Amino acid sequence: MPTAIEPGGVTFTMPASEWLCAPVQGRLYGGAIAMLAGTAVDGTAQTTCPAGTALAPVDLKVYFLRPVSPDGRDLIARGMVIHRGRSIVIGTSEVFDGDGKKVAVATGSAVVLPGRPATVTTGLTLPPLDQGEGDPPGYPSGSGD
Repeated sequence: MPTAIEPGGVTFTMPASEWLCAPVQGRLYGGAIAMLAGTAVDGTAQTTCPAGTALAPVDLKVYFLRPVSPDGRDLIARGMVIHRGRSIVIGTSEVFDGDGKKVAVATGSAVVLPGRPATVTTGLTLPPLDQGEGDPPGYPSGSGD
């Protein structure tokens, strides 16, 4: 959840919930921490663009510094832009636990897509359940029949 936004910087929070533990109970899954760190990087990149401008994340590198316990307190991710070019934005984020200890550091980039809508503007359709997209004719549907 975003808690602070300014040009070139954002803060997001996420509760360190037991639901985010896997495969080891008692420790948050690294992918959940990476998602929070990446959200801060992408969010801070978005603050440098006009409203409605599309961005496409390009990469994300996360360094995990210490394990996080599922204590229910908020993790805090602070993102900031370190470079804004004509078509690329590079950002960094730091993630802190409920005690204020730094648990992860991330860097990432996004490409700016001017002229493209920032949201999906057409309806999305799913393939029929009995035939997956790209499945060859006669391929089992997975219905157990």
